[in-house]
Amino acid sequence: MKKVLSIIVLLFVVGFAAGQILSDDKIWVTFADTATLLSSDKATTNTSINDILNEYDVTSIAPLFPFAKTPFLRHTYEVTTQKAESLYVRMSREKGLFSLCERVYEPQHLYNPSDWMWYYTVSNNFTDEWLWYLVKIQAADAWDITKGDPTIKIAVVDDGFDYQHPELQSKIDPPYDF
Repeated sequence: MKKVLSIIVLLFVVGFAAGQILSDDKIWVTFADTATLLSSDKATTNTSINDILNEYDVTSIAPLFPFAKTPFLRHTYEVTTQKAESLYVRMSREKGLFSLCERVYEPQHLYNPSDWMWYYTVSNNFTDEWLWYLVKIQAADAWDITKGDPTIKIAVVDDGFDYQHPELQSKIDPPYDF
């Protein structure tokens, strides 16, 4: 029974991993020594780590969870470099310096709403224009988690609305003519 369950889990993991796309330039890393803090944008208090970061032309290093309660998460960083694959191999070998080193997978959205405004915003990769906030909060990721709950009521009232609109007639609670 254990063998059958192990094989099923293995097939699931392999099938899941096969559909993933690795980021070309990002790695997540946790320092083994939690006292190793970043002293500037791309430097730590450990010269061995600084040498590795310089050798692989690291362009940025930023904390993933700067407000986490556990030291492990607070010392987990996203490292950006054009040599991500070779840096990953190097960091994986340096067990004394790094307790965790993982490649980053790009999100693969399974669902997008059939909304022309959403498509226009996402396809043109707006970050500072129309509907920029949807890109900023990574709203596309939410569609893979949930598509809504009809029991949750939300109201945003600016100047009023068309209470006779077919989509809103049965959803206005309580009915009110603004």
